[in-house]
Amino acid sequence: MFKGKPTSTKTDFSLDNHERVPVFTSYYETGAGTSFDYWYIDFTDGEDTCTVPSNFYCSLTKFDEGMNVELSFDLELFYVNPPQSSSCRKTLDKS
Repeated sequence: MFKGKPTSTKTDFSLDNHERVPVFTSYYETGAGTSFDYWYIDFTDGEDTCTVPSNFYCSLTKFDEGMNVELSFDLELFYVNPPQSSSCRKTLDKS
């Protein structure tokens, strides 16, 4: 999300085990007056719907500008791995 609004959505695709798929480009700002970078994903693993709690954030810094940020997940955790800043992870909610 960027300034509280979703920036990109990709639906209706399947992943094989350990497959990597480019999903979206993220935009962000740093400096005074900017807020946290919120990250959200939901998916169905065939049985459960897994989501990241809505208050999950992981901040990027100016050192990440112009570089790819890897987002990954398994059936338990969602990971945000910026190239320079500290990585973050959050337990997924299942319903």
